Amino acid sequence: MDKEGTGLIAGDLRGRHNNRKSLIPNEVKESVRDHISLIPIVDSHYVRKRTSKLYFEETLTYPALYRLYVDWMKENRPLKQVANSRQYKAIFYNEYNIEFHKPKKDLCILCDRYKRGSEKEKDDMKLEYTLHIANKTVVREVKETYKYQSKQSNVIVTAAYDLQKVLNTPQSEVSLFYYKRKFAVYNFTIYDIGKAEGYSYVWNETIGKKGSSEISSAVFLFIKQKYEEVLEKRCLGLK
Repeated sequence: MDKEGTGLIAGDLRGRHNNRKSLIPNEVKESVRDHISLIPIVDSHYVRKRTSKLYFEETLTYPALYRLYVDWMKENRPLKQVANSRQYKAIFYNEYNIEFHKPKKDLCILCDRYKRGSEKEKDDMKLEYTLHIANKTVVREVKETYKYQSKQSNVIVTAAYDLQKVLNTPQSEVSLFYYKRKFAVYNFTIYDIGKAEGYSYVWNETIGKKGSSEISSAVFLFIKQKYEEVLEKRCLGLK
């Protein structure tokens, strides 16, 4: 198209006029934001400090979240326009850094970086990663040695321990519970490999978090208990 008789062709103006209505009305956007703000974020064992992501509890999925929204709108804003699923999803994924938590196998920081890295990053990390895997193999061999010794002796203890998945309480699929702030319960387990005995040290968030002080306290209690057991066995003349 000639631009004002200049002989120049004007650019394509399709979709650039200012009289087009917003794809999602502001009122609808606000209703979605208000609803998302009602769903509490849960404490997760799998969330590492190096990530900024937040998580909903693992029983919640996007379809369930949208159904909660529709029911919430019917109950609290019956005369207002309800966002359709596509609109709700666009706002949720574009404006929020929240995921629906799915537990996965724990990886150490180096293994996680290597697994997620590009081909160039993996090539740069190849030597460090190879040494890391070699060290892991050596540690496993040492573990097997001590495991055998602990099975043969009453005074040698070989133990493995791990912080289990956070137990968010209460757990229910009743819609009301999704809006309740969850109560975090922590479960640190220690397994006596030689004796095939497991120990659980459980506390809730009013007592402590899941930091080094809490973990070391549980390990200390385990060592103290095992030490007292060894003393008792020695008094009985057991080796």
